[in-house]
Amino acid sequence: MSVKIPEEVLDAIKHNKTYQRLVHKTKQDGSICSGQYSPALVVTKRCTHWFWYCHRCKEHGQLPFETNTPKQTLALIKRQNKELYNNKKNTIALPHDYVLLSHTSGPAKAKTWLWKYGIGLNLWKKYRIGWSDSYQRVIFPVHEDKELKHNLKMLNVLVGWVARDVGFISNVDKVLYNAPKYLMRRIPGDGRKFFTICNKNAARVVIVEDILSAIKIYENVSHVNVVALLNASVDAAYMLRNFKKQTIHIWLDNNKRNASIMQTQRLVQFGFITHHIFTMKDPKFLTEKEIRNKI
Repeated sequence: MSVKIPEEVLDAIKHNKTYQRLVHKTKQDGSICSGQYSPALVVTKRCTHWFWYCHRCKEHGQLPFETNTPKQTLALIKRQNKELYNNKKNTIALPHDYVLLSHTSGPAKAKTWLWKYGIGLNLWKKYRIGWSDSYQRVIFPVHEDKELKHNLKMLNVLVGWVARDVGFISNVDKVLYNAPKYLMRRIPGDGRKFFTICNKNAARVVIVEDILSAIKIYENVSHVNVVALLNASVDAAYMLRNFKKQTIHIWLDNNKRNASIMQTQRLVQFGFITHHIFTMKDPKFLTEKEIRNKI
């Protein structure tokens, strides 16, 4: 005789009501459970089966999981991963209290910090440089051109942002809470730890340490891509994918001369033509003429 699975058990499995006390109305043989008006049935999940037990009438049973072939399981995993990616891609958002810097918005200290390096109002607008009170940092949005499916148009989309401390976070907090200089957020699946500004017509790449140096080089040197490492290391795989046939200029801080040499040696192993640029000051401190003379 086939065993009848109680409806409340099937409902618990369907709606994920496991490990909860449920009302057991009808027993497997069709009779009424003595605890029909009090929650006494519990459904639990085991390794390969669903198991149920009524603490009133002591009735119990089990139901095996629906199993798939290895091929079906692999197809299911791929489908779930694809759905997860499609649901999450391009869902990055700027901080909820982000405001674009202007003459009337944002703290004076942050704007003075940018002005000191020659980054003024026009560049704030161009790069959408803003401010977040909750992070107490200057916000640099990161946009990339994405080709729309079934469409030749390119859409400039937000793929991340970088938050930079400009002196608002106290030294005490930096020690107690290990508050970093940079915070970075990227779209899910994008693990890059650096900031890039790309030009399709460029034939060379300049690798620098910080964002302001990257902006100043991009603004003052024509046909160039710029990568700001932000204390990270050069990602050779990324460079191969995006700048394979381009000459690379490595212009790191003067106190990172040894690191610059090591980065160059690594890129040479991947077939890149590389050049060192050494100056006593970072590019962000230099004038337009000084930057052009170096590249």
